[in-house]
Amino acid sequence: KKEKDRGKKKAVEGPTIELLVENQDVFSLICMLRASNEKRLQAAMALMTFAKNDQALSNEIRSSGGMHSFLTLFRTRGVTRELQVVTSMAVAYTLPSFVASSQTSPSVGLKIMECLGFLVASNTVSPNGVIISRGDMCQAASVGINVLWAHAVQPLITMEKVKTDSRISRPALKPSQSLRFGRIRSRGGGGVFDQSHESIEIKELLEHAVTLVAHLAKITQTEQLRIDVGYGIVEQVCEVDEA
Repeated sequence: KKEKDRGKKKAVEGPTIELLVENQDVFSLICMLRASNEKRLQAAMALMTFAKNDQALSNEIRSSGGMHSFLTLFRTRGVTRELQVVTSMAVAYTLPSFVASSQTSPSVGLKIMECLGFLVASNTVSPNGVIISRGDMCQAASVGINVLWAHAVQPLITMEKVKTDSRISRPALKPSQSLRFGRIRSRGGGGVFDQSHESIEIKELLEHAVTLVAHLAKITQTEQLRIDVGYGIVEQVCEVDEA
């Protein structure tokens, strides 16, 4: 009878994290990120491992809304530093699939950059006895910034440059045309403001990216950590920074 009662209780509580991991139930694990602290940590660690070791599961995490859930959890008030580290690692490991599938907006790019920067500034943690070293975090951040730069930051910079060149080369409007154009834009719900806000976000994203790459390059020299900063990103960042 006691065994039967325990079975009923488990059925009411739902499947355990262990069972979800065994079944590779990505969607349910993502839902668990909204559960109690201990279950959130276990679910985040499982998803981090999936994203790191299995491309197909990483794609499933991305298509199931995992990136949004990770970014939301990272910013949730009251989460532990260990959970923030695990979540940021999951962001870094899911990033290649995420940026390859869709265009990343500047606002989302800034949230991702916040997670990568957090990894670089963190020390070794051991959630549930699993050691995540500083070297692991910096390596994940390095891979993340390389991918984000190639697929999001650089295209956004190019797009912004095209817009700027277009505005400079556009012929001046006559007073009557300028007034009429202004009225049209004002009816459009603040389009001019939105455009300038996006430009500010792109500039901020670029500044964060340059700072993070420079910081990682410095870490490889001062802390003697073996981090692959590579893919020619340092040279590209220096060229943009000088421009």
